Amino acid sequence: MKWLVPTLLVLVVAGVFTRVTEYKKFASPPQIGSAQPDTDGISFVTWLPYWDEENAKRSFYENLKSFTHIATFNHWISESGEIRRYKDSYDERGIIELAHSESIAVLANLANLPDFSEGGDWDAKRVGEIIFDENRRREHIGEIVDLLNEQEYNGLVLDYEALGGEMRDSFTEFVHELAEALHTEGMTLGVAVHAKTSEFDPNEDNGSHAQDIVELSAAADQLYLMLFDQHNQPGTPGPVGSIEWMREVLDYMVVELPVDRSRFFVSLPLFGYKWNSCSGAIRGIEYNETQSVVDERKLLPKWSMSDGEWSLSYVDESGCQHEIWYNDKQSIGEKIEILKEYGISNYSFWRIGQEDDRIWQSLSPLGGAPQAIRPGEQPGK
Repeated sequence: MKWLVPTLLVLVVAGVFTRVTEYKKFASPPQIGSAQPDTDGISFVTWLPYWDEENAKRSFYENLKSFTHIATFNHWISESGEIRRYKDSYDERGIIELAHSESIAVLANLANLPDFSEGGDWDAKRVGEIIFDENRRREHIGEIVDLLNEQEYNGLVLDYEALGGEMRDSFTEFVHELAEALHTEGMTLGVAVHAKTSEFDPNEDNGSHAQDIVELSAAADQLYLMLFDQHNQPGTPGPVGSIEWMREVLDYMVVELPVDRSRFFVSLPLFGYKWNSCSGAIRGIEYNETQSVVDERKLLPKWSMSDGEWSLSYVDESGCQHEIWYNDKQSIGEKIEILKEYGISNYSFWRIGQEDDRIWQSLSPLGGAPQAIRPGEQPGK
């Protein structure tokens, strides 16, 4: 789903916690994806990643009115199946108190992505150790409920990615059992789901084979459809999520599948990818870093109307060519307009911290999609 690049930029937001005079718990925690503020049925969700804590918190503090839900990215499961905090995770108590004081629901993101110190990528094996065993499932669900209650969360984002197709039935059963347990506690369950245009396509073996969307939607309150990573492999530069590809995914997952559209919280990318022709490597790149590259090298990004994203390329001092595709206010605005065509009114964004700040100037639960950049206007200016 996400690439992780730790960032050590410290921005101090003075006095923000003076706004929190007392802790305010929801009388009724959000259910079935409903947002707390009166937003005409529109929901906006984002994640606060631990590896860019200060920037993420700054963006959240400055744009409180833009969100109905937030998710903290602080927890993962070990090889033994235990829930652990990432070593560099932040203390979320202040965030939860502030969010609740603003009637914003707070979800805990639980991932099968190992800690940086452990190394490795999304690990399906550790999920399998849990969901293939009835007793382990029960224990894991109990541990999740305890975590959410202890920290005063309103629910969970189950972020178990890159699972194999052989795990499909067991994963579905686990989600149903987890949903029942959380709903008994008055909590919300969201599940991160991979984009796909059909079932069991070998070219879409990114974890989507393990996800029966219809069955998951019958249990979970929110499905976080990750509408990005169309191009995320070495040596194959291209848009993070082109408009044409978006429509193909939406035509299948939203139109063809018998799923209540209100379950989909479609996740849009606030980031980009950078390819290196010499090493063949690819890495994630944030909007702020992209703008630094543009300024330092005096580049003119190109807007692709058909893809709905910006791109740029340059040759470095070693003769290596670099190509970047990225998203900003204009691309997010155009993609939200497409989602509206499909009757989607719940949007989520991966992730805040180093995004194009102009997005939040025009994006709010009552304000609709960001306005597109005028012809001739430079991105980031």
